[in-house]
Amino acid sequence: MKKVILSGLAILISWNITPSFAQSTYPNKPIKIIVPYGSGGSTDVITRMIAQKLTEKMGASIVVENKPGANAMIGTEFVANSPNDGYTLLAASSGNAANPALIGAKAQIFPRDFTPIVGLASTPNAISVNPQTPYKTLQDIVTASKSNPDSLSYAHAGIGSLQHIAGEQFKFTANIKMVDVPYKGGGPAAADVLGGQVPVLVSGLTASIGFINAGRLRPLAVTSEKRSPNLPSVPTVSESGFPGFNSVFWVALYAPAGTPAAIIQSINSDVNEILKRPEVVQQLFVQAAEPFGGTSQSLDTYVKNDIQNFARVIKSTNIKAD
Repeated sequence: MKKVILSGLAILISWNITPSFAQSTYPNKPIKIIVPYGSGGSTDVITRMIAQKLTEKMGASIVVENKPGANAMIGTEFVANSPNDGYTLLAASSGNAANPALIGAKAQIFPRDFTPIVGLASTPNAISVNPQTPYKTLQDIVTASKSNPDSLSYAHAGIGSLQHIAGEQFKFTANIKMVDVPYKGGGPAAADVLGGQVPVLVSGLTASIGFINAGRLRPLAVTSEKRSPNLPSVPTVSESGFPGFNSVFWVALYAPAGTPAAIIQSINSDVNEILKRPEVVQQLFVQAAEPFGGTSQSLDTYVKNDIQNFARVIKSTNIKAD
């Protein structure tokens, strides 16, 4: 009888310690972060920057793998269908938040089938003009557009891009008409504004900051709630007469739903510590980005609000995915 009782106790003890033991040994093999976009973009660059620091801090290899395609859905679905053991993560971005409204029900796997971990970084869009134009403020653009509707055009990175959404959101908010000119990427869009073919550019600040600093673009406003540290003298759209306007690009880490809370908290704590390092803040500044950080819960709230905001803008302006 004693042997039976002792055997039962041993089983109960093993049941109680196994989960905590498994979590305490995390990570014991390489962690893969899936970027659902091609290499070289903001999501990729920011993710690789933080992954390098995480490799050093966690003592395990962090591998960043690009799985682009289908409006980020290929990489996103891959992670959603991966084991929820903390070894396959998603570098999500604002594009994931816009997708449910842009491409429909299949995109609702984000954030439904994921657990938020931590925000990595954010950066605003910028509304800029060719310096040869007469426009010095955002209100100049509004005045010109209202005086002669559709006389102005703006360039952006493509139909359904975050820059397109921000541009249409501004038009809707300001109640103006401007012709949107889509390009296959931010580079070609900027090139035509620099060349004088299109007067206005709506682009990610990361993509345009070099041209702005070189004097080849004149920034009129940034689309974040607060001014960008990269352009402290440039007002926000909200400060320019359109209170509450906010449209930023963000990158955040997510795990498949059901990933143990201890693993989520461990990664969250490590990333938050990394984001406070002066050298990391400076590296992000070079990318015209700022540290995000915060708790898993605060990220969840922020992103769900963003999804609602994107849905409202996309529906109001009738944007369709390319």
